[in-house]
Amino acid sequence: MPSPGSRLFGMRGEGFVDARRPVAPDAGFPAAYPSTAGPSAGMPPVQNPSLVQDHAAAPGPPDTFSQLRDLEAQLRAAEAELFTTERALRAAQVSPGQAKADLAQLEARLEKIQCKGIDSVSTADLPAEDEEAARSFRRRLTREVERLQNFLDATFDYIKKM
Repeated sequence: MPSPGSRLFGMRGEGFVDARRPVAPDAGFPAAYPSTAGPSAGMPPVQNPSLVQDHAAAPGPPDTFSQLRDLEAQLRAAEAELFTTERALRAAQVSPGQAKADLAQLEARLEKIQCKGIDSVSTADLPAEDEEAARSFRRRLTREVERLQNFLDATFDYIKKM
């Protein structure tokens, strides 16, 4: 399993796939799902490495960019769990009831990441340039949470139709 902050996610055969490379769809994939390539298919790279280097020591209590990178890692871990559960469900390796319970816990974790994490990261004490970069980072993380929530909703719909 990759480290939580890596750009690799989800199972594809026996290994992990790179989030920057779309994967061809599988035959017979339920129409309720956006894509078999996983929740991150077609998304831009996880993070601009220069942003991390430029702001690694950015002022702001407690290091705003460090908090945002930690939240991003938590999202990647949640994404991997979502993709793994979805694959196990499609392969009948987990019952619909167990998948639904696992996904409900994951949904609560995503809400916590959004409400107690992303939304609570302060950018007020940062210089203007850093503040804008931090806000942009927060907006991107919020879009990621929304995308994962949409994938969760599609998976819940699929379970209901089973």
